[in-house]
Amino acid sequence: MWGIEFVADRETKTPFPPERHFGQRVCDLAFERGVILYPGAGSVNGVAGDHLMVAPPFIITEEEINHIVSVLKKAILGALEEHE
Repeated sequence: MWGIEFVADRETKTPFPPERHFGQRVCDLAFERGVILYPGAGSVNGVAGDHLMVAPPFIITEEEINHIVSVLKKAILGALEEHE
């Protein structure tokens, strides 16, 4: 499993506003491209803080890993564009 935490500012580690549901939006965009991820929220104080989990099967191929990473990148960039 891989865990990814999202922050609005890397330097201060300020989370995205909870009402943006940033992690959920990344998961939604990835799902539209055929990749299922597991979103989570509230990792900072029970309310703010977005993260997700990637849990591929143990028999995943290198090609499939590359596909997941490509889709995840596009989903993150898409969610960032919506956030601006």
